[in-house]
Amino acid sequence: MSSVRRQRWDAGHAGVVHRTRARSNYYGPERVGPSSAAGEPAMHEAALTQGLVNILLKEAARHQVRSITLVRLKVGRMKAVEPQALVFCFGAFTEGTLAEGAELIIEPVPAVATCRGCGGDFEVIKFHFQCPRCQSRDVVLIQGDELYIESFDA
Repeated sequence: MSSVRRQRWDAGHAGVVHRTRARSNYYGPERVGPSSAAGEPAMHEAALTQGLVNILLKEAARHQVRSITLVRLKVGRMKAVEPQALVFCFGAFTEGTLAEGAELIIEPVPAVATCRGCGGDFEVIKFHFQCPRCQSRDVVLIQGDELYIESFDA
């Protein structure tokens, strides 16, 4: 079994991603197998999943992979992605491909911002962009807008 690491796909976010000690109250990590189903998916998730699957298949071809058994995604909280819709779309877009039936693991990334006033980092909860230390709203998002393939197993 081989594993291909970190193919980043980040729609529209050119910022640097930092690791932090912040904890998230966000869902996950959510493990969902190929037999899971959800209701009607949102267009947002469909477009994102189509792009992810295209990248996944290109990387698999580049590495001469014959089948994909597991895919790990990192999804930032600010992407506002519904995990069940993403899983539904993943199943639909991988049908008939070498990734059909692959397990999808969605690992959430908490939203973290840095305050320009006091320099402190804090987790952004419920889109509340205000520093809990100094109450400033002059903040910069440093993490939580990601969407990328962390790895896949073949």
